[in-house]
Amino acid sequence: MAAACTKSRSKNLGPSQSDEARRQSGRALSDPVLDRLWRRHGGTSATIGRYVRYAGHLTEICVVDPSNSVFFDYYHEGEDELRATPSGVEGIGRPRVEPSFQPSVGDRMIKVPDVASYAAMHFLKEVTSRQYGGSTGTNLYGAFQLIHEMAESRREGSVVMLICDGGERCQGTYYSAAWRKEHGFDIEPYLDQLRRFYRTGEWRSGPLQTQVTR
Repeated sequence: MAAACTKSRSKNLGPSQSDEARRQSGRALSDPVLDRLWRRHGGTSATIGRYVRYAGHLTEICVVDPSNSVFFDYYHEGEDELRATPSGVEGIGRPRVEPSFQPSVGDRMIKVPDVASYAAMHFLKEVTSRQYGGSTGTNLYGAFQLIHEMAESRREGSVVMLICDGGERCQGTYYSAAWRKEHGFDIEPYLDQLRRFYRTGEWRSGPLQTQVTR
């Protein structure tokens, strides 16, 4: 199923954005920083990943992928003939491998269920009073999982994620209870998961498991 907001926007990210993300993280560049990167057609992760490698930073690149996208499987299997149905999160994921995606610059990937991305959008609205789009929800869900893993292993560092899109264009889809019910997306279990983690630091698995490649 292809779910989309009313309009898609894309912006190329380069070295200046990478440096700004690090500046805002409040950590020295010599510290281990985990960047959770949003990807539309693979170009975002490739651009920042190449820059991180070129600059010699200790940053690790983790890329999230929505449910119906081939990038996660391509990262794992290396099969460039993979095909999938259109992504359920507007602007990210692809049904076929794109030349712009360079798995060699990423350290790991997380495949996030679409319903978890939608829930993360709503959770972010609760805590910020602002609406964000589906790919930002995908990012946040992946970032929370990374924070949980770091806490479990007692690893120090920063997690930097991109806020990719506003939610104004998604009123009739991801923010619509009628649309979610029609397509079978129950976000409440994931909202409970995110709220609990935000309050207590306890990460309980959602109904659909995320897939992780390290």
